Amino acid sequence: MRALALSLAFVCLVPRLLSAQDAERTPHRNVTWEYGTFAHHYGAAKRWVGPDGKMIEHSKLPEFLTALGTALGAAPVEVPEKYAAEERWNSAVLNLLGGQGWEAVECQLMDRSGSYYYSCLFKRPRHLTQPAGAR
Repeated sequence: MRALALSLAFVCLVPRLLSAQDAERTPHRNVTWEYGTFAHHYGAAKRWVGPDGKMIEHSKLPEFLTALGTALGAAPVEVPEKYAAEERWNSAVLNLLGGQGWEAVECQLMDRSGSYYYSCLFKRPRHLTQPAGAR
């Protein structure tokens, strides 16, 4: 329960902090960012939470990759063979996100009593999803 609370705090607070930092480093101060999170428990759940707050979660990487592609409206660049290593499937997920303009901001690997879990924060300029003139 504590880990969940910390994760939610991370997801809620980090985008605000990063947005302020990005505005200082970005020559075009009118750029706004949207954020998403990819999380993976080794051998278990894979999860994407995009800026709309909708969660895509599956325990198997092939099903997760298919669902993520459907949600993003894009076909995966690569679909690894059935028994490929999890790292190969994760690369396919990262390639799919990158193809939609998402950039990795930070990834953290955590050990919860011998169970490894990592979470990656992504960002992209909001204009990639909004038509011209929309706000």
